[in-house]
Amino acid sequence: MAIDVTQRRGERESEGAYAPPSQAAPPSPVTAPYRPPRPPTTATKAAPAAAVNASYPVGSYTSWTGDPAQGAVPAGEYNVLESLLGEFEALIGYQSELGPAELLELANHGIQTLSDLGRFAVSWWPAQFGAILSAMPWAKYGLTKDEYASAASTYGTEYKKITGQDISPDALQQAFQNPRDPTGGLLNTSQYQQQLMNDANIQKQFGWVKYGLDYSAWTQQKLSLRGAFGRDINDAEAATILQYHKASSGPQYGVVARQVGRQGAPTAGEGVGGSVAR
Repeated sequence: MAIDVTQRRGERESEGAYAPPSQAAPPSPVTAPYRPPRPPTTATKAAPAAAVNASYPVGSYTSWTGDPAQGAVPAGEYNVLESLLGEFEALIGYQSELGPAELLELANHGIQTLSDLGRFAVSWWPAQFGAILSAMPWAKYGLTKDEYASAASTYGTEYKKITGQDISPDALQQAFQNPRDPTGGLLNTSQYQQQLMNDANIQKQFGWVKYGLDYSAWTQQKLSLRGAFGRDINDAEAATILQYHKASSGPQYGVVARQVGRQGAPTAGEGVGGSVAR
């Protein structure tokens, strides 16, 4: 007798013969026991940050070359001073040399510019550089010969414009020694003019400066007063008249050419506060 396969399979499925196998539950995760981290050994401990590339502070260097951590000048400062030294020696025509001892001294004094080096040489090494820098004054200020000549001409012209006199060696030296800012740069024309006009010694020696006049304006003012008075006016008389008009006009005072003689101006004999020039 033939077997109905389809019928037989259905009977078997109803009996559970073809049911899918049951899946076992997944195993629970295994928790590893806690172990505290190991302390680092001496060999693996990191060095403190402050100890890395440590160097001595400026003023306490003990050697020109070597390990900065042992007191040597750091590489950055070493390179700057080596460069400045080459420039300075060129300015003085290689007439004198600086060795490691002098360079260490420069480093300990914080020398950072060519003008710093020149001023230091004048003050600290006069025996070695005094005669050289007297003959080559441009090196005192870290300038080339042409730069020095140009600045000296500018200062001389401005000085004569205000005072009517040639600039003296002392006044010229003072002009170069008065930097316009902490960087040590030289005064430009307008800055030097302002410095002269505000200088108490200049005002005392050249009385017209205190009234905001340069020598040309002062001379023109005297000519105007001569026309107003009908006679020559000397410096003392002109200064007295200017002082009178400044006092009567207050801070808005301006020098004007008018018939001052008709306005009750004081005579020269009444005096002038402060000293005036010839």
